[in-house]
Amino acid sequence: MHKLFLIFLFTFSFGLNHLANSNSEYLLEHANNPINWYPWSKKALKKAKKENKLIFLSIGYSTCHWCHVMLKESFRDTKVAEILNKYYVSIKVDKEQNPGIDRFYQEIAKKLYGHYIGWPLNIIMLPNKKIIYISGYIPKNNVFAKKGLLTILPYFAKKWQENPNELIKLANSIEKKINTTKNQNISNLLKYIEKNLISNFDFEYGGFKSLHKFPEFNKFKLLLDVYLLTKDKKYLNMLTLTLKNIARSGMVDQIEGGFFRYTVYDDFSIPHFEKMLYSNALMIDILSQTYKYKKEPLFKKTVINAINWLEKYFKSKDGLFFAASSADSPNEGDYFVFSKEEIFNALQNIPNKKEILDYINFDEEGNFEENKNHIYFKFTKPPKNLEKFLKNLKKIRKTHHFPFIDKKEILSWNAMMASAYFRASVFDEKYILKGKKLIESIYKNLYKNGNFYHYKIKNNLTQHANLEDYAYLLRALIDAYEYTFDKKYLAKAKDISNKFYKNNKFFEDEFEATLNEKSYPSSISIAISSMLDFYSLENDFLNYEKTKNILKSFPTSFEYPLLLDDKLKAKYGIYIIKNKNPNINLTILYPFYLYKKGNWHMYEICTIYSCLKTLKENDVEEFFKKIKY
Repeated sequence: MHKLFLIFLFTFSFGLNHLANSNSEYLLEHANNPINWYPWSKKALKKAKKENKLIFLSIGYSTCHWCHVMLKESFRDTKVAEILNKYYVSIKVDKEQNPGIDRFYQEIAKKLYGHYIGWPLNIIMLPNKKIIYISGYIPKNNVFAKKGLLTILPYFAKKWQENPNELIKLANSIEKKINTTKNQNISNLLKYIEKNLISNFDFEYGGFKSLHKFPEFNKFKLLLDVYLLTKDKKYLNMLTLTLKNIARSGMVDQIEGGFFRYTVYDDFSIPHFEKMLYSNALMIDILSQTYKYKKEPLFKKTVINAINWLEKYFKSKDGLFFAASSADSPNEGDYFVFSKEEIFNALQNIPNKKEILDYINFDEEGNFEENKNHIYFKFTKPPKNLEKFLKNLKKIRKTHHFPFIDKKEILSWNAMMASAYFRASVFDEKYILKGKKLIESIYKNLYKNGNFYHYKIKNNLTQHANLEDYAYLLRALIDAYEYTFDKKYLAKAKDISNKFYKNNKFFEDEFEATLNEKSYPSSISIAISSMLDFYSLENDFLNYEKTKNILKSFPTSFEYPLLLDDKLKAKYGIYIIKNKNPNINLTILYPFYLYKKGNWHMYEICTIYSCLKTLKENDVEEFFKKIKY
């Protein structure tokens, strides 16, 4: 009886921390931890100052595998909780709820370590928010050379009690390192970009050299635009190699469609199994753009399969898309991988079994954990009966437990998907209508009483929209105009075009926005690119020049590839192609152009400064072929 009372007391004491009323699935996962978590708030930060306690800040998201590992290992552990509750103010942040907070601290991690850390991101700070420690996943106990939480937390707590000046000195030295900037003097922007694209490229498998391989839309877009500027086919070949290899690899769900978040090997074979709306939207976008210049049937198949998967599993009744699905079901990849027996069952009545097993990289002992196999293809011609085999696996997969879906409907990510729909119209014009409907759903569900909202979950709207939301929505509205020539989209774009730059700075959440492009293009890069396009369409010379000047204040570095693309756009200029009924299927060998509905049947080629040529439709493509840098 006494034991039951203690269990009840423990549950009552720790079952409801300050996350219990959150609108975030990730924060709710931690709401019954024994740790006295707070959401990011003035209340939590004031508490740290008032009680002179260190701050433990942990940032993650609901479908993150290593966040789940840390939750199970450490955040449910009473020893960890005891230390945190006694010596720290503990703050949990959902990166998808507060992207500005996450990008701010990820950028700091990059300055300290030379690369982004990813998630979970764990930070220990002084009561004044100065950083003394920053790390990704941390085990509970020491593992080889890596210190565990049960070592790290008491160490800093003891230091803060016994020798606070030592930690203050450490915090100041870290702050100095963070604030040290290196400005490169780039004499030839295009040559600088070409050199970095080549030196960082993986010519065996495609993509760019790194510890893990991500679907790096930012760099893929830069490859395409450099090809269109220089007309040098090696850049198109680099992009094609990458996209073909990704499309046949483990980065793609070869059974049902859609892209996983990243792979852990150079050959894109074994992924972490999260599926994110943003990475799917951006990959649909770049595959569709590239198809205009390289008619690979595989690109079309991969895009349509990805869209079909998203519409089946992520599309909500209100017309918006959910945020993500988890890697775990219940263990990582369980839903997506197959046992040896399941694969052999799928091969029944198929004569060329050995050929198919070789093509899918089958391993008797499994190419993934627990003797399971993840299906990905060799970079060769597919064998006969492959589709029949994959259909059989799809039936078998129905017996697997489907992963958790985070049903946040995020404005910025849905705007990305709207843009992706418009681009995918290169395969089927029905996607234009779907893009329009998605924008309508954004306005219907995420706009209320004159305000946009960052996301909706369970019919509840969260905080007001941020820079990321407005930047991607402006992009989607410009795309909507480009594919429909309906002026209402430009009118909507005008309503939000002043939401970006305040007091000579971009802000996201309460932080100054960063150029962080770890997961997808930064809010700043997309905002500037979209502003340049919008002011060109509006012929707003003053704001166009103002935006170019804003762009000059940011560094020129291959670390920020889409910002480099913006700098190319500002340097070489945007062409406006005007016609009474523009043919948007023209193959334009130049990256920075926009269509605008004009008053007559000849094509007028203009910049924001002046109109240059009047041409027949057949001559428009030739005009752009002759532009070379």
